[in-house]
Amino acid sequence: MNNKFHKPPVIAGLFGTILEWYDFSVYVYLAIFIAKLFFPEENKYLGLILTYSIFAIGYLMRPIGGFIFGHFGDRYGRNTTFVATIMLMSIATLLIGFLPTYYHVGILAPCLLVLLRLLQGIAIGGEMIGTLTYFYEVTIEKKRGFVTTLIWCGSGLGILLGSIVSSILLHFLSDQQLLTWGWRLPFFFGIVTGIVGYLLRRQAGESAAFLELKQKNEIVKFPLLTIFREHKVQLLKIFIIFIPGAIAFYLIFVFMPTYANKFINLPLAAASIITTAIMTFFDVFTPFLGWLSDKIGRKLLLVSGLIGLVLFTLPLYYFIQHGTLISLLIAQFIFAIIIALYSSALIAFTLELVPTQIRFSIMGIGYNACYSIFGGTTPLIATYLIYKSGNNLFPAFYLIAAAAIALITVFFCRKA
Repeated sequence: MNNKFHKPPVIAGLFGTILEWYDFSVYVYLAIFIAKLFFPEENKYLGLILTYSIFAIGYLMRPIGGFIFGHFGDRYGRNTTFVATIMLMSIATLLIGFLPTYYHVGILAPCLLVLLRLLQGIAIGGEMIGTLTYFYEVTIEKKRGFVTTLIWCGSGLGILLGSIVSSILLHFLSDQQLLTWGWRLPFFFGIVTGIVGYLLRRQAGESAAFLELKQKNEIVKFPLLTIFREHKVQLLKIFIIFIPGAIAFYLIFVFMPTYANKFINLPLAAASIITTAIMTFFDVFTPFLGWLSDKIGRKLLLVSGLIGLVLFTLPLYYFIQHGTLISLLIAQFIFAIIIALYSSALIAFTLELVPTQIRFSIMGIGYNACYSIFGGTTPLIATYLIYKSGNNLFPAFYLIAAAAIALITVFFCRKA
């Protein structure tokens, strides 16, 4: 089998993933403004909770996207999802930028917003796992940890790009300008992501692993049925192992600026800049650890990261309560190191648990179902729990519980 490390396809996959995740995540960085524009402002929490609810709704469609694209990926080839996912995402993102607000068309505005977030959710459901499955299969075994982690960090870089664009807007535009027209600018960028993504991804060839299955007539006609007949335990393990990553990423790197502003009274622009800087470090540091996982093994790094989350999450949240930008910076930096240990081994470790015939589908379902339930809902759940309890530390207990359960699960995993 010719599993070589092809640089042009890796570049295509990396940049395509960056652009697609920018499209999907820029919404959350503008949540405060979207809340004011698309919902009546009855109190300071309600509009934000409704806005994050729509963010979560996009995630609820991810398992459907994972099933649809996973089925076609396992039946007809991995690279067939590349162009379709990024074009669907870019069109939906562009249309969000053209939406009328609640004050123009009333309830129709949030309804249209929900519809477009649903389409984005379907697209992102096939994007990440399709790309990771492809590059896992076209990469030699001793480089799979590094390459899959590099592509995985593409999602972080896409979210980082959204953070950078949002930070620039917050710095140069007034709140009134953002509410009037500035919030639309990041969504208009969707047309650029579609064109660039298409031009990059159309160059990718099919994976040798899939071509070998096709040549041997070993392609599964109904991957979903095979998964629930023969691989239910593997599906459950994959689902559980992804949970702490889903919660940690959105809690620490996406929700944190809003958390620092709303609940600790730190400046939103400054908190966004700190988060952007920490995400930059994380996305540079994690592929190095992915390379290390190829040398010393996946499980050691995965277990180390999970233990770190269990032991240090609550102390770090206490430290953030000091209410200074320095305490926020230090806490996020330590969180970034811990999450990087976990993330660097996560993808290759889980891909190794399942056979080629159903790899795209089982990973698509497990990963997307996890992120639908625990990823996209994290800002909503964190906001709601703090609002109801009055305790700013509640998000820490949520993350600790997820990490502890995943840690136990990892010890019961074996390769396919």
